Amino acid sequence: MKQKRHSITHRLYVTPSGCKHPYYTANSPAHLISEANMLARVSVYPPLETETIVTSDYVTLHVLIESSSVTDEWEVQLWHNHQDENEWQACDFSRGNSQLARTTSKSCTQSWFVTKLAGRPKGQRTETSFTIRFRSRNSKSWKWVRDIHGFEDGKLIYQADLPEQCRLSDLFSGMSEGLVHKNVPSETPQTIVWSIEASASPAQGNSSGWSNHTLGTPTRLNRWFALVRLWSPWLAPRQGRGPNFAEKDALLYAFQRRDGLHVVVLALSSIDDIVTVLQDDKGKINLFVRNDRKEQGTAKAVVTLSSSFDNALAAAMYHARHTVSQPIQLPEEHKALLREITGNQKSKGVKVNWVENWYDGFTYCTWNGVGQDLTEDKILNALDSLKANNINITNLIIDDNWQSLDNPGKNQFERGWTDFDANQNGFPKGLKSTTTAIREKFPSINHIAVWHALLGYWGGISPTGKLAQKYKTRLVHKRDNVRGGSIHVIDAQDAKRMYNDFYEFLSSAGIDSVKTDVQFMLDEIDDAPARRDLTMTYLDAWNMAQLRHFAGHAISCMSQAPQIIFHSQLPNTTPAIPVRNSDDFFPEVELSHPWHIFCNAHNAVLGKHLNILPDWDMFQTDHPWAGFHAAARCVSGGPIYITDEPGKHDIDLIQQMTARTSNGQTVILRPSVVGRSLEVYVGYEEDRLCLVGAYNGTSNTGSSLMGVFNCRPSAVTEILHLRQYLGTEEGKWLVRSHRTGRLSHAMSLASSEEAVDYITVDGHSWDVLTARPVTKLQTAAGYLLTADFGLVGKMSGAAAIVTSSAEMKLGNVRVQLKTSLKALGTWGVWVKLDSSAKIDPKDMLVFLEGQVVPFHCVGVEENGLLTVDVDRAWKEMGLVAKYNNEVTIEALVKVS
Repeated sequence: MKQKRHSITHRLYVTPSGCKHPYYTANSPAHLISEANMLARVSVYPPLETETIVTSDYVTLHVLIESSSVTDEWEVQLWHNHQDENEWQACDFSRGNSQLARTTSKSCTQSWFVTKLAGRPKGQRTETSFTIRFRSRNSKSWKWVRDIHGFEDGKLIYQADLPEQCRLSDLFSGMSEGLVHKNVPSETPQTIVWSIEASASPAQGNSSGWSNHTLGTPTRLNRWFALVRLWSPWLAPRQGRGPNFAEKDALLYAFQRRDGLHVVVLALSSIDDIVTVLQDDKGKINLFVRNDRKEQGTAKAVVTLSSSFDNALAAAMYHARHTVSQPIQLPEEHKALLREITGNQKSKGVKVNWVENWYDGFTYCTWNGVGQDLTEDKILNALDSLKANNINITNLIIDDNWQSLDNPGKNQFERGWTDFDANQNGFPKGLKSTTTAIREKFPSINHIAVWHALLGYWGGISPTGKLAQKYKTRLVHKRDNVRGGSIHVIDAQDAKRMYNDFYEFLSSAGIDSVKTDVQFMLDEIDDAPARRDLTMTYLDAWNMAQLRHFAGHAISCMSQAPQIIFHSQLPNTTPAIPVRNSDDFFPEVELSHPWHIFCNAHNAVLGKHLNILPDWDMFQTDHPWAGFHAAARCVSGGPIYITDEPGKHDIDLIQQMTARTSNGQTVILRPSVVGRSLEVYVGYEEDRLCLVGAYNGTSNTGSSLMGVFNCRPSAVTEILHLRQYLGTEEGKWLVRSHRTGRLSHAMSLASSEEAVDYITVDGHSWDVLTARPVTKLQTAAGYLLTADFGLVGKMSGAAAIVTSSAEMKLGNVRVQLKTSLKALGTWGVWVKLDSSAKIDPKDMLVFLEGQVVPFHCVGVEENGLLTVDVDRAWKEMGLVAKYNNEVTIEALVKVS
């Protein structure tokens, strides 16, 4: 993984020729200022040193100055070339929203400033550059933000209207004549879609057919983002400026143009045994095609143009689903089961309640925690440690090295699978004995999964084992760069029978779920006949078997190969299952941890459109990066697994990730919309925060969650705009920090001055921000504002809210705040009167399941957050769960 320095103390600037930039004319030659001499920290929105797309005819700019002096008054100026590219002008900032300026300590003051830049750039220009300078009113000399922080100029790109008609050649120059393209209908607004087709040369004997077609050089390019094939099993993000594209094959490219529009190119695979990827050829984008069939084929791709990256990608994915989906034809006896799994039964007059799915449970995996020399005793010892620390897991994954294998002592690529049952050394009484002992001793564990490779094991099937005697096998050759050379696998004609037999055995042995790994090995097969015989056969055989025997309780791993993505993960005809979203968690590799979060956040940009739950992998709670990983899992929308070593646990961190339901189960609180990067064009090496956005509930009434991750070693302050929070288009919103409990002011997109707040994140640190809608009520004592944050002690506690309401009662003298929660914990709801009066706990009556809550379980924080310890009250009141696991809590607040 490529790394670079993370902070800059000094920079030397060279004057651009022909540009009358105020920094250079006032400070030539450029002088150097050490960070040690900084008097203030300045944050700017839109941010400097990057490009911001502007969609209106004016821009509101914000500046926050955090000063070590408590007495300084500041003057702030915007310098810009809005009127003339070569002539810079000054514009004064005025004092901004006083609610945003807070004194965080006795030695630091904060001052907020705002100004507007009206109109669009003159002439045919679409870009404006700007920078900031400031000074104390007691000082005659101005300080440039560039001197203090080393920031380059910011750039505003004024977005052009989407053209009514557009040619693909307007977006790419130098296109191959062999590419056939046509406009097709778009399923997203304000988006133009082209389908792309090109010939795919046929396979010859054992060799696949290879073709290369030039899409062309992107025109008016500003920034780009790609998802590349890191290697066969995994995708990873790449970003950059200019026509120096990714060094690896890509599945997806997005181009931010200098007119503010976005182009997305998606290569399609799994159609007629064809795999298509995108390659860089000296600034040109090529379609590189592999055809495993003996007949001439057709490679396909899709290009979209939109004013929104999200719309452009959504249109591409919708088109891909229509083009490549081949719905699995379930046998009749399985259709009833599938309808039950997916919840397609039509019920009338039945209340919909929250009942956790299997992947909502808290999971322990043996991989890093127990080690690869796996035995029954080690598993039981690890579970004893969890129980002794009052960690009640719901799911257990028995990972690699439980299987019966040949060639003991050799590496995993040289070992083959011999038999269904567990190996005798580690599990002398067999797998069923182990699961029986687990379920008897640890009744909180509902689901036990085992790991296995799609083709059996890393080295396939042992040619001398029991399985080779029962099923027909074939020898397949792998690429030269994959260890192991050739392996034996069960032949395509017996794959379905083997999977049905294997999963029937696992079910009889007490296993009810599987983690199926090493799926990429299908793409490592080199021979074209084997590729076309085995790939779709194995994917379908596995999918049907896990549905039949485990009702969709499965995890797909190392399966980000293009043909697997488009064949198994894109169609939405089966239940969504967790799919590993990136390369592994490596506990001993220090530099891997921030990259792991960054990579998962960007891979999930694609995963959001697949019929999957992105799985960000297991991690350890007793680890220097544990909080970083935990927060990422909580906003991911996927499952949460830990792999702690016995006796090494962070109980407080686990409690922040999990909650106990009213019926005693330990669950995670998943947002309903999976988390993904909110700034796809911002590269890993830039000094910016990695923002991961998720959402729970319905738009404009639910909970918007933002994971904020600083991958740099030094602190970063960023001004965040309300529009960066998903689903906050209407009304007023309040934002709460999980780590500090700090509440923002009420924000609305209707007011450009109040729609921002800021956050400072220490180096290699994190936070989870939750935005909740604000309800405004007219009471007898004036207006009352309220916002329900769910379980405030949990990182994703707002995702615990099933329903929430606020309304007036008893002649407008009492407010009824009522919520239904998925689990127990501390309920937090913000309440504020527009008068100076504060809410007093004595003026409240709180009910839990219709019974009065003890007074000592209720409190009001200084910032107006009403808290109720629901967990404590539930225990003290002796309440028991009803037919579902929801908890109803009600607060009557006197406001007269």
